[in-house]
Amino acid sequence: MYVGALCGVLVNITERGSEKLAAARNRTAWLAGVSIFLLCAFFSYIFCLRPSWSRLNRLGVEKEHWLAVLSQFSGGETGTGIGTKVPTLAELPGLVESCRRAFLTAGVHVESLSVERFGETAASTPQKVDHLDYALLRLQWTGSWPAIEQALSGLERDQSLGIGVREVHLRQGGGEGLLQVYFRHT
Repeated sequence: MYVGALCGVLVNITERGSEKLAAARNRTAWLAGVSIFLLCAFFSYIFCLRPSWSRLNRLGVEKEHWLAVLSQFSGGETGTGIGTKVPTLAELPGLVESCRRAFLTAGVHVESLSVERFGETAASTPQKVDHLDYALLRLQWTGSWPAIEQALSGLERDQSLGIGVREVHLRQGGGEGLLQVYFRHT
């Protein structure tokens, strides 16, 4: 009877031990599964998400830079600009007349004025997008070189006009130049 009871106790202890061992194995397997999942999540963050997140942050910084540049020309909406605005296409004839008038006030006679390039990028972009374009003006002058230089530098300094000098060829008693006039399509 003692042997039977002892065997029953040993079987009972063995069953409890195997249950505890199985429970310990289940806990170990669960912890191993969770740790493998966390390691996979960590490495996917390091190799996939972190470079994308860094690139997104760099794009945000670049966007802020270009908004600051744009605010210098808009003079209002996106920041405190310098108060200049890019002229529109409708203001282009007035800009051409401003060029002619600047030379006349400097004592230079404009013999001919022709537009070589005009609004070529407007057809390739959607209508709802504002974008910059430029026209090329070819001018021929009669006058002194210092007066031509004075008129050209005055046009470049006046930021409200959006005019840049592309090329100038001076000859005896005058010259010829190519001006780039920026305007905005709306």
